[in-house]
Amino acid sequence: MFKRVAQGFTVLAVAGATSYVVYTIMTKHDVKERVILSLQRMKQSSKERMNQVTEEVALHTAQVTNNPKINQDWVAQQWSNVGW
Repeated sequence: MFKRVAQGFTVLAVAGATSYVVYTIMTKHDVKERVILSLQRMKQSSKERMNQVTEEVALHTAQVTNNPKINQDWVAQQWSNVGW
């Protein structure tokens, strides 16, 4: 019984903290800008790392994720690096 009550309070505390964080991000303009800039930096760094991978890694990633666009993007990047 005590374990259930403790779990319930834990769930309520986590939900309350999450709600407060989301509310703060959505209402404070400077915090919102920092979050957006951080997400854009993560996307850019991920894209840069993908541009540096080898053909084998791109092929394996495309097969594992079942996403042929990964190989298409890699090939297009290679052609642009050559100058075409």
